[in-house]
Amino acid sequence: MGVTDVGLECLGADKGGVMNKDMTVPCEDGVINIRVGAIIMKNGKILMVGNAWVDYLYSVGGRIKFGETAEEAVVREVFEETGVKLEVDRLGFIHENYFYGDTASNLGKLVYEIAYYFYMKVPEDFEPVCMSMTEDDHEEFLRWIDPQDPIKYYPEFFRGELSHPSDGVKHFLKDERMKDKVNIRRVKQGDENSLAYIQTESWKAAFAGILDAETLNRCTNIDKATGMFKHLLDENIGNGYILFVDRKPHCISYWDAARDAEFSGRAELISIHSLPDNWHKGYGSRMMDRVLKDIKDAGFSEVVLWVFKDNERARAFYEAKGFKLTDISKPALGTEEILYSKSL
Repeated sequence: MGVTDVGLECLGADKGGVMNKDMTVPCEDGVINIRVGAIIMKNGKILMVGNAWVDYLYSVGGRIKFGETAEEAVVREVFEETGVKLEVDRLGFIHENYFYGDTASNLGKLVYEIAYYFYMKVPEDFEPVCMSMTEDDHEEFLRWIDPQDPIKYYPEFFRGELSHPSDGVKHFLKDERMKDKVNIRRVKQGDENSLAYIQTESWKAAFAGILDAETLNRCTNIDKATGMFKHLLDENIGNGYILFVDRKPHCISYWDAARDAEFSGRAELISIHSLPDNWHKGYGSRMMDRVLKDIKDAGFSEVVLWVFKDNERARAFYEAKGFKLTDISKPALGTEEILYSKSL
């Protein structure tokens, strides 16, 4: 394979000359994205996009396709997401951003993204209709917001910049790698309260709608969870970990030799739970990397895990970390669990 072929494949172009793949390039354990965003303002409000998968809004736009210019890409993205073809007014911002991914294709991975944000010409009769889906096939919706609304949206610099726009092009840099101090350690006696709190709060958020209310309430009883973890710690059962963010416990995980005889000789990831306030920030991915390394160092060549079949968020995370779905399932807590496996 020649250098030219490598370059074309990395950028998503086929060798027949059709260059229409998204500009997203794997790089070591992360991803490089080149993106455009549309600044669509009307009556002092900006048009943003959202979906049920995430708890924030984001700009109209998306990745540039190889072979497009940035202006061509933003015109296309606006049409795909609003049903209206708008003209570009001018380039307003260039944004460099390091963050941890939260979609199926990059979940937990470090992403370096360069984004070009364009002010668009908006006619008086502009009436957008959402026509788009996320890459994970979740329906998107459009929402007009005041840039000063106290809601979560990205890019965050819109909040200060759109109220007092300048004529020039501004550059912004955001780097989530530098934001928090993260530490992972093995569990020890006295950790039972933190372990129980993180597990029960994670279950409440992650399994609502998967488990019936009575079962979920029973399984998130804090006193029973505390007692269970105290027993595990007192008897030195399993291999447990706590991840701290700025010295505050956030994520927990446990693994051990597989509990089912049919999986003898394999390790089992029994649990990995994070407090919902910090989902989509890469902490679960860091915990998983640490646990998989320790499992391999312990001499195991394969690890299995059970997950609720309807837990799409967790399944996407496991698949992004290299776990493969098997054909094995079992009933559990009134629903169904399915088995994933990963070779180490």
